[in-house]
Amino acid sequence: MTMQHKRDSISGAPLDIRQFASDKQDTAISLHRIRIREIVAASKRVADENPDLAGWYCLHVLTGRETSVEKALTDDKVECLLLREPEQTVMRRGRLWRFPGRLWLPGFALVRCVPSNEAFRGLLGIQHVTEIVGGWARPYRVSDESISQFNAVMQEKEEERVRQRLAQEFKNATIAPGDKVRITLGPFSGIEAKVLKKLKGREKRCKVEYRLMGQTGQLNTPLANLQKL
Repeated sequence: MTMQHKRDSISGAPLDIRQFASDKQDTAISLHRIRIREIVAASKRVADENPDLAGWYCLHVLTGRETSVEKALTDDKVECLLLREPEQTVMRRGRLWRFPGRLWLPGFALVRCVPSNEAFRGLLGIQHVTEIVGGWARPYRVSDESISQFNAVMQEKEEERVRQRLAQEFKNATIAPGDKVRITLGPFSGIEAKVLKKLKGREKRCKVEYRLMGQTGQLNTPLANLQKL
């Protein structure tokens, strides 16, 4: 048996495609304007206009995507800082090659902004940004002193930095998983943590767990920049 359908058997209100498309476009435009307003709230211009209110805050980002986040923030006129070691210069086949410094604190990016719900919503809207360290209700503000201290260490001659690192690694050789430590350099300087794992590599590093503003998190930090408690 063959079933046949009559065209006039389908009933219902006509669908106005033009109105649907127009509403969808209006919604997209509205969301875009909100997005612009939020990221402007986190911009360098607003921070510079309100220096007493502005500060450095820490974003947790997907490991391996730090440079992409930095570019996106810079394109949006947000002041961003990735903590890196100094660039390396290598002579190969008679030519001088410059290589960007390795990330010192993978998985994190620092931004300077005036803290507000609007600004933090804008920052969380950046692709690969997963959270504001401390949460946006009580975000962790990074001290200017810790950034200045880090920059001062990185500006030392490489030979001196390596000498100090090796000496501190030797001193910290007994640090093991489960030990309580204090971080001594970088944006988390002064914060206590627990060692989860010692990582392999040319430069000895550890994965540690910290608790900050009622929240826990993990970071990859040099063994030389830990103090056993």
